[in-house]
Amino acid sequence: TEARFLHCLLLPGVPVTECSRASGTLPGRRNFRRLLSTSGSGLKCGSSLTVFRQRRLPVSVSSAGFPSCASGSVRTFNTGISTRDSTEEIAQTDRQEGLLLERLLPEDCDASKIASWMRDGDVNVSPSSVLVMKSRLGRPTGRVCVLTEEAAPDFLLKSFPPGVSLRIMDRYDVELFVEQCERFVTLSEDLRMLARPEFFSRVVTLTEVPKTYGRREIAEVIREHTDIDIDPRQIVFRFKKHGVQADMVWVVCPSPEAANRVIAKVQELPVPKRVQYGTLFGCAFLWASRASLFTSSPDLDFEFPREDPVNRKHRVFVTGWHKEVGEAEFATLCDELQFYAAGVKKVDLDPASETCGFLMSFHDMRMTKRAMRKWTRLKRLWRISGTSPFLAYPRVVDVHWADEDKYADEDSASDDDFDEPVHY
Repeated sequence: TEARFLHCLLLPGVPVTECSRASGTLPGRRNFRRLLSTSGSGLKCGSSLTVFRQRRLPVSVSSAGFPSCASGSVRTFNTGISTRDSTEEIAQTDRQEGLLLERLLPEDCDASKIASWMRDGDVNVSPSSVLVMKSRLGRPTGRVCVLTEEAAPDFLLKSFPPGVSLRIMDRYDVELFVEQCERFVTLSEDLRMLARPEFFSRVVTLTEVPKTYGRREIAEVIREHTDIDIDPRQIVFRFKKHGVQADMVWVVCPSPEAANRVIAKVQELPVPKRVQYGTLFGCAFLWASRASLFTSSPDLDFEFPREDPVNRKHRVFVTGWHKEVGEAEFATLCDELQFYAAGVKKVDLDPASETCGFLMSFHDMRMTKRAMRKWTRLKRLWRISGTSPFLAYPRVVDVHWADEDKYADEDSASDDDFDEPVHY
């Protein structure tokens, strides 16, 4: 068995996009087009980061071994963006160091079986060159990396079962896949680390992260733009189904003040999609917020029972209250504010901050949504900062048990978190 965690997703009252543009930190995506028309060779934004170009440029290899743009004729488009045609190109197969196989069935994720299928497709590899991505319970996810520099023929996929996809990987893709395999195995320990009481107000959520980024790249981006050093071991990536890395990252900052600084600086921050190749592959925009809070307590198992997955959705979490406030006092306040909660549970948070939180339970989802709207209005009325955690919708982190053949969180019939009756 694995420990339970309470995953609180913040629902801020004001969208992050409106907050960032109102403060004037960075222009929006539409304004980038206008800014680019004022320069012929591309603008610099932030810390010497070139803004993305109209199309992907060809890649050539420099003396240092990294791709770069070769010299050539300059073409100007109607939008005012100038690009440079390359006279020397390097094909993706020349950078190949491995192949990524996805959508394999668990029973087909065997190194010897995959090596045999590769040999049937005229690609000679040994079973020791096959890395299978597995979970903490030792179950394959369907993603496999094969180390080979041989070009994959067109008929290679015919040797595999139907539905399998193949993609060429360079050296950086192979390094990232190995890191993802390690992070996927240690995900339970990383979630326990995020749920430590002293980290409650220090966790920052980064969204829209490119899929080619790892822990070192995230730490380097934060260091470059905020001058804050982050331990790579305190950077946790979210994973989607079948072990695919998501675009959400949780970062533990050294202090709550450092977390506020990261949130203020990383608002629509442009970063290269592939940091090793600069801006040749375009850029993405990072966002930072307190969109996720983590807490863990054995008492929460009674509030979120495994056998009752429906009623545990009718919960609302509010934080920022003084630790001397008790459950009876908070329940009286809820009655005066006409919340009509079915139950109230006190949750102890970071002891250094002298604050606590309360878990409110309701009879149905209609009352739950009504309470969240009323707490949102009270947050604006009380003028609570938008970056301060106050209101959250609690969820239990998906836990896979060793005795389960089919996981409940992977059932498409129960994916809806906000269930409510339909009235015609």
